[in-house]
Amino acid sequence: MPVHETFQGQTVWNGDVEVFKVNHPEADAAYAWSTSEGKFTAVPGIPPAADPLKAVHVSICGGREEMEAINIAGEKAKFRRQFNENQWTELIANQRFIAAWASDDMVKAGEIAVVVFYGNATNSDGVADQMVRQAVAEYRKSHPN
Repeated sequence: MPVHETFQGQTVWNGDVEVFKVNHPEADAAYAWSTSEGKFTAVPGIPPAADPLKAVHVSICGGREEMEAINIAGEKAKFRRQFNENQWTELIANQRFIAAWASDDMVKAGEIAVVVFYGNATNSDGVADQMVRQAVAEYRKSHPN
């Protein structure tokens, strides 16, 4: 699909974007293109990159902030899929969970979910404590600073 991206009246990118149908939980499509210098770029069709033009825009202009938003949206989608409707209803009734969710603090949201479903994180068998430590360690490993 031809895409012409401009900024303040100047062409910043002009070329063909290939659209691929993908079987992925967060995206139905992916967009890919190459530059005349041979650089290849691929962007998953996750909002805000919901069409070829927006994918090019995210790649060129939105970079870090928009990709962070995509990553948070993906993390939230993965987190949400872990719970059935009754569990999710119970979680969203918790004001501390809602505050963590709204601020994109997925570590805190996970800690709260563990406490909601497994009791006090300092319970005697330590299961919740262990689950919180494991969830936080996995999150930090997948999101290095």
